[in-house]
Amino acid sequence: MPSGECWRVWIYLSLVFGVGRCARPRFDTSTDMGMVLVPQDAEVDSVIFRLRATDQDADFPLVFDIT
Repeated sequence: MPSGECWRVWIYLSLVFGVGRCARPRFDTSTDMGMVLVPQDAEVDSVIFRLRATDQDADFPLVFDIT
């Protein structure tokens, strides 16, 4: 097997087995996005929505922004 193919197999297997052991993030229900309305005067690259979650494996806060 060529070395490039070995790396692909190694990466694939690490993703398959690594993802299986991780817990999904727990999303804050108070920031649940039903519908996001963008104001007409919103500036370019400004945050229009922020979603918060917690990583259950490391007890680490996660923040996702829509700009």
